[in-house]
Amino acid sequence: MAVGGIDLADWYFAAEGAADGPHNEEYIRNLFLTGRLDGDTLVWSEGMPQWAPLRLQLPFQNLRASPPPLPPQQPVEGNSPEPAPAALVVEDLRPHSVLKSRGSRAPAMDEPTVSEDERPDGWGEPIFVPAAERRELNKNSPWSRYFARALDLTITSYLAGLGVGYALAYWAPSLYLQLVSQQAQVQNVILLPVALILNGIVTGIFGTTIGKSVMALRFAYLNGHLGLIGQIVRELKVWVQGLAFGIPIVSIFSLVFQYRRATKGLPASYDEGIVLVKQDDIPGWRRASGMLFCALVFVGGIAYSVWPKPVAYSPPNPTSVISMEWTNPVTGKRMMLPAGWTASAQDNGQGATVHVFNNADGTKQAIFGAEDEVADVTDLATYGRALKAGVAGTMTFGDFAQTLTPGVLRADGTFDSEGWRASMLINKVGTTFWRIVSIDTAASGGDVSDPALASALWSTTR
Repeated sequence: MAVGGIDLADWYFAAEGAADGPHNEEYIRNLFLTGRLDGDTLVWSEGMPQWAPLRLQLPFQNLRASPPPLPPQQPVEGNSPEPAPAALVVEDLRPHSVLKSRGSRAPAMDEPTVSEDERPDGWGEPIFVPAAERRELNKNSPWSRYFARALDLTITSYLAGLGVGYALAYWAPSLYLQLVSQQAQVQNVILLPVALILNGIVTGIFGTTIGKSVMALRFAYLNGHLGLIGQIVRELKVWVQGLAFGIPIVSIFSLVFQYRRATKGLPASYDEGIVLVKQDDIPGWRRASGMLFCALVFVGGIAYSVWPKPVAYSPPNPTSVISMEWTNPVTGKRMMLPAGWTASAQDNGQGATVHVFNNADGTKQAIFGAEDEVADVTDLATYGRALKAGVAGTMTFGDFAQTLTPGVLRADGTFDSEGWRASMLINKVGTTFWRIVSIDTAASGGDVSDPALASALWSTTR
């Protein structure tokens, strides 16, 4: 795009005896706002006859910088010092050639006519020289930002996992069980936005994060302080534009895109026009040690998550403290399950729905079902014999006997394929036959039914 014959993408500026460019207008603005350029920095673009101060160029006249230092106080007595020589005005400046393409080099400046006595030290050396290797102006290394982000996400991801895990365990146990059953990579994708929101909260409150402090990174706001909500919104933009929702492989492309912007001195796309992330001048050893520390914490977090544990890991038990309410769909009556039990409805493979109850450590299971007006079966004993015949080949039970609960019969046996212990309780209420089949993978014999669970289930049948 050309404005007044000047290509906005072809700006050069003077830096330590070299012409640095070409750069676009946004890049020049960012360098000015971060203090790397000032209004007197000489710049050049195609169409300009010679180098000129930045402040005189139309695209940058609205930029404001801090005022210059005050002039020295004039002496009150004595002879007045000789006036300082006026700034050298170079009038005979001719560019070697006019740029014809974006890859052209900025013009050098010829030596003006100055007497021998007026020539300062170093006179005759070119003011601008072609730089085979330009000095890296982007002090805000993308790698510094990467290591800082890695450290912050390691910390906030751990906190997010703890917070979400315990919250779901207490308020949504079924969702918690679904979460912990997922692979670690899926859990990371799910928890990533929570970790980023935590990072935004920390930044909004303290103005920085642990990772940024370690790598000496700080914010330079372009339109005022972001505040808590602004920092959270920025982190959500990082989630979308910087990390691509944390999706493996896809996120690599978004990270490479942001890396290339940073190496060109441009802000990340999610920071454009809002904030610049600067790195303070620190010794090389400090920067290297900061990166090493961030890397060790990051790798340590990964190693801890995959390192084999000497004892099987037991996640927070969602039902060991609280009880779940369950409704009998046949009678509509409600009851509270004993602590440590969860319920789910399943098809038994024969078109009937059974209700399965599991304890917290996964060693016990109870299957609760009902049958109404079974053909040719009127008494409980006959129903028991028919039931044993129906499960033969899968489970083997002995004879039924009366229990301490009136009207309830029990038979003990085994789950044939695994050799687990099993117990069956049956009862009849009105014309409906009820049964509870309990399986215990750890017991070695005897009654494996859970008295508290059985009592709660029987209470919903009347």
